[in-house]
Amino acid sequence: MKYITSQLEKAIRQMIVVTRDQQKRTKMRPKKTELIFGQPGQGNLAGLHYDLNDGKDILVRGRIDRIDEMEINGKQYFSVIDYKSADRKFEIPKAYVGVSMQLLTYLDVVRQNLDDLATDDIAQIAGALYLHIKNSKFSQTDLQKVAGDVEKQLLIDHSFKGILVKDPDLLTEIDQTFSHGERKSLFLPIQLNKDNTPSKRNSDSLIEPQLLDRFLEHNERLIQDAGRRILTGDVSLSPVKMTDMSAMQFTPYKSIMNLIRYFQKINTGILRSKEMKFSSD
Repeated sequence: MKYITSQLEKAIRQMIVVTRDQQKRTKMRPKKTELIFGQPGQGNLAGLHYDLNDGKDILVRGRIDRIDEMEINGKQYFSVIDYKSADRKFEIPKAYVGVSMQLLTYLDVVRQNLDDLATDDIAQIAGALYLHIKNSKFSQTDLQKVAGDVEKQLLIDHSFKGILVKDPDLLTEIDQTFSHGERKSLFLPIQLNKDNTPSKRNSDSLIEPQLLDRFLEHNERLIQDAGRRILTGDVSLSPVKMTDMSAMQFTPYKSIMNLIRYFQKINTGILRSKEMKFSSD
């Protein structure tokens, strides 16, 4: 117990330093923390509500770790920050098929509650990012890369991972070191070319606003479809299978699923990035 307590204390100290150094480099500031949505209460946000047209409906409720806000040229930008105890990155194929929906769902909640969050007339979502909470340990090689600057290495090691909207104003202003000639952010998934356009190296982390809207609409359809299946008693086995992994690898019910697979083919959803298409319904 003492060891766990010690590790938690070290992680907290590191995160204080990391948060301080992040805020030295960006105008983004926490606006809300531990924000509840979909439940009654003063200051809570509305949840996601869907009518299934059969007398039933779905209400998505939860809690967002943090919402950040910044203003650029009279426009407010809002981003979702989701704390994680393990390393996590946003993977479009997994989000598309519905095995990683949390970040997009939180972002949709913010999008649908912009009128309540914003104080300016113009507001939009900036993106959604994971932040790994951990107690970092560095090798001598790690520190040599940053000339022994431990705080710089901490910033790099706790860099955000996720998606940001491909908005020129946002991308050039969100990290203030860009105005001093820096081209690669130490804590955000952004790298700029000399002409201030986004580098292709960060293409997986940037998304066009129109495409993000379609992605969020697709995420809503996944929620509604899952709700319909649950309410109709559909409990069929349908483990997702990706190019390099299968849900069968991690299930605690391997013995059952392998037995069923032996007697009958399981409806396995095979997912490849190139197969992704958004419905126009």
